[in-house]
Amino acid sequence: MVAKKINTRKLFITLGILVVLLAYFIIVELPRKPDEEEKDRIFQFVLADVNKFEIIKNDSIIEVERMINDWRISKPRVLSASKIDVDAYISDIKDLIIEKVVGENLPDLAVYGLDKPKLILNVFTGKGKNQKMYRLSIGNQNPDFSGFYAKLENDPRLVILENFTESIIDKDVFYFRDKDIFKVKVTDVKEIDLSLDKTRYRLQREEGPWRLTKPVIKTNLKEEQVTRILLPLSELKARKYYDGPLKVSLAQTSLLFPPITIRLKADRSYTLTVGNEVKNEGVYYAKWTDNDLIFSIDKMIIDDLKKNMVELTMIEKEDKTMPVSQTNGGKQ
Repeated sequence: MVAKKINTRKLFITLGILVVLLAYFIIVELPRKPDEEEKDRIFQFVLADVNKFEIIKNDSIIEVERMINDWRISKPRVLSASKIDVDAYISDIKDLIIEKVVGENLPDLAVYGLDKPKLILNVFTGKGKNQKMYRLSIGNQNPDFSGFYAKLENDPRLVILENFTESIIDKDVFYFRDKDIFKVKVTDVKEIDLSLDKTRYRLQREEGPWRLTKPVIKTNLKEEQVTRILLPLSELKARKYYDGPLKVSLAQTSLLFPPITIRLKADRSYTLTVGNEVKNEGVYYAKWTDNDLIFSIDKMIIDDLKKNMVELTMIEKEDKTMPVSQTNGGKQ
């Protein structure tokens, strides 16, 4: 067979075209992408510059502002805020993407429900003379129900944001509240004192390993046994706060004479009382001993705590039982 002669002219033309296309992609397309992505975002602020934001809906307002090292809720009333949840919220709203630009400088925004927006988000950056406010108004759904009309103040564009955008922006006070119960590290705890349905347990650690000192048994415990008790408590969070319009009385929660008390001692003592179960919600009422704020906590964590303490006591009783061969010198 005779080998086909390679057409070098066509080969060089093809290679030349590929080189030109590659050069165009590198020089034009790659530099353009970051700018296009930035333009697609509704907000153009820097995360670290945000010092306050407001959510306004139905004449009610939630205001969260930055403190020195943390955040706090300042409206509708002053409350501690969760830094993790607030930071996550700001990050989420910064990443909101414009689905479509409807037009610019449109004369009648009432057609789109923006004369009386159903939801307004104000984000403040900087301080004093350098303070800047980004005001985003959310209006009606568009005709095909794929999103909402929205407009950023001082931006001529009327845009459409996707449907899920509303749920990202519209949060209640509880979302931002500090929900951590025990603000203590597992490794810092030196004593655990529990009263679980009339049974008293106490675990202590000084220089050496943990010891179970109530009920009666005293023995060295494995670190993982105590961690299994402490870790869920350290991660315990409030599921709901019963203050404001949700306020309940101590009498209906059994917290006047609580069946369960949990005390952790580290640099200071943290004493939590647990009342009865909230019907059909999978939680217990609970409160600290030093204030009257009632909240709910996960029922499963408390039920597992009871089970783990019973099992721990049983295991240690077995460990204290000496085999017959060891108690009488091995004589039968």
